[in-house]
Amino acid sequence: MLLEEGIERLRPFAPACQSVDVAALVSDATAARARLTALGPERMSEYDLGQAPRVRFAP
Repeated sequence: MLLEEGIERLRPFAPACQSVDVAALVSDATAARARLTALGPERMSEYDLGQAPRVRFAP
């Protein structure tokens, strides 16, 4: 739920804001949300934290 809210709060700042690649962050967070939803509450511990969204600088 918080991931969804965060994605929606970031969207107005895409593609970049204060040298942060917001578009990539939204994309990564959306993919993470989809993966977590597919896993479901019982299997969330299986989520690979190496795939977690990361803040990157805009090119």
